[in-house]
Amino acid sequence: MDVLLVEDDRAFRVFLKDRIREWGHRVEEAEDGPGGLDKILNGNFDMLILDWNISSLPGYDFCKSVREKFEMRGPDELFLLNQSSCERVLKYLYIIVLESRTSADEKIIALESGADDYLKKPFNVEELRARIRVGERIISLQNRLVRVYNTLCKMASYDSLTGIYNRRTILDILEREILRSNREGNPLCVAMVDLDDFKKVNDTYGHATGDIVLREVAYLIQSNLRKYDYVGRIGGEEFLIIFSNLDLQEAVRVCERLRRVMEKHRFDLEDEKIGVTLSIGVSSWRSNMGIDGLLKSADDACYKAKFTGKNRVEVGI
Repeated sequence: MDVLLVEDDRAFRVFLKDRIREWGHRVEEAEDGPGGLDKILNGNFDMLILDWNISSLPGYDFCKSVREKFEMRGPDELFLLNQSSCERVLKYLYIIVLESRTSADEKIIALESGADDYLKKPFNVEELRARIRVGERIISLQNRLVRVYNTLCKMASYDSLTGIYNRRTILDILEREILRSNREGNPLCVAMVDLDDFKKVNDTYGHATGDIVLREVAYLIQSNLRKYDYVGRIGGEEFLIIFSNLDLQEAVRVCERLRRVMEKHRFDLEDEKIGVTLSIGVSSWRSNMGIDGLLKSADDACYKAKFTGKNRVEVGI
């Protein structure tokens, strides 16, 4: 466990640091409030042991600042910031306050400001060890809950076959990006991508092979996008790409590059190598069209690409 010890009495700080290390934990130290807060904001600690009367930053303000950083957010506020993980760190920092004064009011204030435990100085060092063990149990439970939460988040947000965003999530992202585009005045484009003649792949090689192809197509699409673009699977062999802050000309250029990559790519099956191509429809957001209009424009352009020969990129009206 990673522990931060914030204590301005150097001798006492060294003593506690040595004991905590003996108990098997990694320890960093800070001698004042600002230094401790800086370590918290830039570190990854499991537990904070804080002298309530630390210099330069009152314990109450210290705890409040820490709790603001480690505030737990509900699912509605947990938004997918990248395409590799749906996780936003739900870190809980367990705080033990050390206090030399005997006032009951100080204990109440400390606990209400965000502390989890309170130990009055002077104390038996074995009592501190026992309270640290209590904190460990709570932290362990919290970490298990976070893992379950992140697993459920991933199951709800990602396509189980390809590992990219599912239909609901990619459309939620599109709504957010439209709001951002309207607010900031930046361009926004989408591309509807469809695999050409994918039914033949399933009919000829079987659905298991078709699944392999879909997974690899998803990977190739994602790996040829910028890190701040988004891609999701919205149907059987249909994908939606969102190009944030990219104008129509640039979006078409990216899609054309993606089309060429897929045209040259061969899927290495057990007995042979096969190729698939993409039909892509690209459309740019205009404030008078609405999200359904934007998607229809891209979908119509994708249909046009298929109707006029496949393996093409077309631009929506």
